[in-house]
Amino acid sequence: MDSAPPLTVSQWTGAEARVLRAAKRMSVRSFAAHLGVAARTVSYWESEGQRITPRPDMQAILDQVLESATAEVRYRFALLAAPTAQPMGQDPLRHSDPP
Repeated sequence: MDSAPPLTVSQWTGAEARVLRAAKRMSVRSFAAHLGVAARTVSYWESEGQRITPRPDMQAILDQVLESATAEVRYRFALLAAPTAQPMGQDPLRHSDPP
């Protein structure tokens, strides 16, 4: 039995959907297929970030995907979703190029 604590997202936005995809280490296409939506839908959510909230039926699907994720994926989601002290304009989901 998985002993990881449950994670809850009170309101999914494109930003949280992107974090979930990153935590699952899936491409936009594979994540979209996993959710049962078009890849352009996932791309749109991600491009809009905090400005968009998926429909309630999609929110429920995202809830279920997070709930059924492995402990490792939930841990990565929690780390990526946590606010961090990032320089303005830096994307915390992108790796910077080595110096």
